[in-house]
Amino acid sequence: MNPVIPYPALLLKGADRSLIISDLHIGWEASLAEQGLHIPSQAPKYAERLRLIIKETDSARLIILGDVKHEVARVGLREWGDVPSFFQELLEFVEEIYVIPGNHDGNLEALIPERVKMFPVHGLTIDHKVGLIHGHAWPRPEILGCDTIILGHLHPMIRLLDAAGFSTTHQVWLRASSDGEVLARKLLSHLGRKLEGDAGDAMKRYFNVTLSNPHCIFIPSFNSLLSGQVLNRFEGGARLGKAYTGPLLRSNGIQLMDAEAYLLDGVYLGRLSDISMTGKFT
Repeated sequence: MNPVIPYPALLLKGADRSLIISDLHIGWEASLAEQGLHIPSQAPKYAERLRLIIKETDSARLIILGDVKHEVARVGLREWGDVPSFFQELLEFVEEIYVIPGNHDGNLEALIPERVKMFPVHGLTIDHKVGLIHGHAWPRPEILGCDTIILGHLHPMIRLLDAAGFSTTHQVWLRASSDGEVLARKLLSHLGRKLEGDAGDAMKRYFNVTLSNPHCIFIPSFNSLLSGQVLNRFEGGARLGKAYTGPLLRSNGIQLMDAEAYLLDGVYLGRLSDISMTGKFT
């Protein structure tokens, strides 16, 4: 499992080499037009960039972790044309495309070709080792038994200050540890399952899942023009905006401020707790 430098894409190696991305937000340009900002559709550029990455990595499968489109509940006028064209173009270069819907993907099924496989919002697992989910909904129980959980939705970003006090904002990868017991307790409560003893026993009894403490990898948005969650903006640590959080983060079972942050070019920035006060390294 490797980031594809310098892109916000992750390559999952194996028998079927899978390229994983998240948060395209196709059609977001329409929301800018409502504010008087008019730019052409970026969907063809996303498709071309993905075509190059697919060729470079020799990927057989593309997995999109949600927010393919931008409108939340409905399908915008621009999305009716851009989303199907986007998928049709990419199906010429990969054997399979999987989509796990995000919170912006209402009625997405009306836009995707038959060859695109759409999964439930609760995610999927690969080889019982890697769990994939957008991040706005609770995962299926099997995901808490994986070694790694890969999520989108957060749009993680870091603000850096130079010596003159000028700031720049960068997309980052985050790799965080988790407490499976905490995550499982919250999930069991959400599912209305009675908890007797520790959560690991309950997960085994109800779902035949051997509980893990999975590493959590947060993927930067593939749409680089979007805003995101700046994680070191506020003194005393990040205050996560509701638009970017989901139940796993709200459970306090993921040690987000101890997460390791990496720029898209692979540069290691350190732990969020070390850059959380002012944006300068401590």
